[in-house]
Amino acid sequence: MKTWELWHNSHPDFKYGTVAVYDEPWWLGVIGWMLEHIVGWICCDGCNPVARIPLPNWFPRKRGGDGDETLYTLRGWLGTVGELISEFIYNPLCDWHWRRHEKYEVKVEIGYDRLKELFGNHYPELFTENGGEGKYI
Repeated sequence: MKTWELWHNSHPDFKYGTVAVYDEPWWLGVIGWMLEHIVGWICCDGCNPVARIPLPNWFPRKRGGDGDETLYTLRGWLGTVGELISEFIYNPLCDWHWRRHEKYEVKVEIGYDRLKELFGNHYPELFTENGGEGKYI
């Protein structure tokens, strides 16, 4: 399964332009899609009403190091059901996925000006004045 992304930064001190190509097995692509669109939605505080359910204030326990005597409850430590899912399901699965995903990626640094020249007409929203931060293809 082949996919690609554009990575760029237009700040004069940190200017770069990179094209990343992924040629991963189909099953790894499906797992990545499910992580992003299904599991990620489940633990998203703003999107999913279940994720916003506060955890109970039960079972105060010490969670810090040797010098920390503070007692924390589930709500004080994690906050919501979404954070609980994120901490113990989403984050470990994402780590597992990206360790395997990186084996199939190729990054080519072509420079910001060349990237804008090649892709500026096709994706003008990426090369706006604010640099299109947070937008990837």
